[in-house]
Amino acid sequence: MKLLKFLLPIMIVGVVAAYADEDGEISRHNESLNTRDLESLRRFVNEKRFTDLEDKSKNLSISGDVRTEWRHMTEEFCGHRVRGGNGQDCRCIPLGKNDFDIEFNLKFDYAQDNAWAYAHLQYDNSAGTERIDCNCTKNICGPRSRETGRCSRSDRSERKCTANRFHGSGSVDGLNLKRAYMGYNIFTDSCGNELDIEIGRRPLYDVFESEIQFDNRMDGALLKYAGKWECVANWYAQVGGWVVDERVSHFAYAAEIAFFDICDSGFDAKYSFIDWRKHGINRCYIKNPRAMKYANSQVVLTYHLDPETICVPVEIYGAVLYNHLAHQAIVPPADLNFGGDVSANCTCGCDDLTSRNKNKRWGFYGGITVGEVDVEGDWSFDIQYQYVQQYAIAYDDENGIGLGNATADCCGSFPTTGYQGVRFDALYALTDNLTIQTIIDWGKSTEREKHTYSKLELEAIYAF
Repeated sequence: MKLLKFLLPIMIVGVVAAYADEDGEISRHNESLNTRDLESLRRFVNEKRFTDLEDKSKNLSISGDVRTEWRHMTEEFCGHRVRGGNGQDCRCIPLGKNDFDIEFNLKFDYAQDNAWAYAHLQYDNSAGTERIDCNCTKNICGPRSRETGRCSRSDRSERKCTANRFHGSGSVDGLNLKRAYMGYNIFTDSCGNELDIEIGRRPLYDVFESEIQFDNRMDGALLKYAGKWECVANWYAQVGGWVVDERVSHFAYAAEIAFFDICDSGFDAKYSFIDWRKHGINRCYIKNPRAMKYANSQVVLTYHLDPETICVPVEIYGAVLYNHLAHQAIVPPADLNFGGDVSANCTCGCDDLTSRNKNKRWGFYGGITVGEVDVEGDWSFDIQYQYVQQYAIAYDDENGIGLGNATADCCGSFPTTGYQGVRFDALYALTDNLTIQTIIDWGKSTEREKHTYSKLELEAIYAF
């Protein structure tokens, strides 16, 4: 049984890797050259194949979870429904309010001596039977009606879509290398201070704390120093850098310093700074692109109430964010065609879709978390308010409630910053392994366009 326990996940990974799609950025020949190991390295790696599995199991942990998700979302822009009713994507296919996903996560954690490695494979598929796509004869549906935002009848008749076919929405791909990194402890002294370095891939929100930013990927390196001071239970300082676009040598950087339980007060404090700027041309030959003019400072304060006072853990938290470069930044324009070609002569009747007020550089959030989930019968909930101005956060790094942006996958998109909203998140453990999560989001634009968004999400998670 022990042998099966460790071999089965490895076999799954091997089969999936064999069918994974090629990236396509470089030729197959160059791909082969780049992935070919030198002889000395091949020998080193191959030797690990013959390490006894029982010995490996002392340092290896395997975990995972299976999830089923249902989301009910509404979104309206300039008086038109983006989801439900007459809502359609850029191929004139109805865009419903409901979204169902099936997800599986597989995680490996190996630690030995002063080094460690972690890998996380995620499979996130849309629910439904085997899909047969409806494709338009053109890439766009043509101008939309100003009154309804819908494709014209003639445009809909041009679709290469057989009405009586067995159409489904399911997918069986969705493989994602969510995390893959390794670390090494450079030193640890007698006082418990330590210096670590980690390199590889992970989400930014794994490393830096925020409820409204850090939603992009970190393919890079992290240096972290942690220790203890008098009057401070624990503290750390970390700095990281990662690749944004290797084609033009674009890198981004961030740093964070944190202090916990300051002078036994129950207060934690964190300060972070992130710099997305590109100096020089991007891949479209734009010099010093304004869309990357984001250099953000953020302060997070958290207060932990004494659990003996009210019998459950309680955290009260708040944060403020400031973009030092908002006067130079831009956000992508709204897609006025509800999924169509941005160049088509069609508008939805809204004016002033993008604010020119460069002082809109602030972001705020605050909330309270009550309870903690570890075993059967445990529960927790979180209530949070967010306010993010239009030039506060890089468009592709926004991590908060947002405005939905349902048509972003196949066309242009609406700005997701410039919003305020409320989130409620509750978690209950039915067993030691099975939990139910409920999330309710509501947000609206802080700009002059009428853009609202809401979401109800129910998710069952079985973790093992």
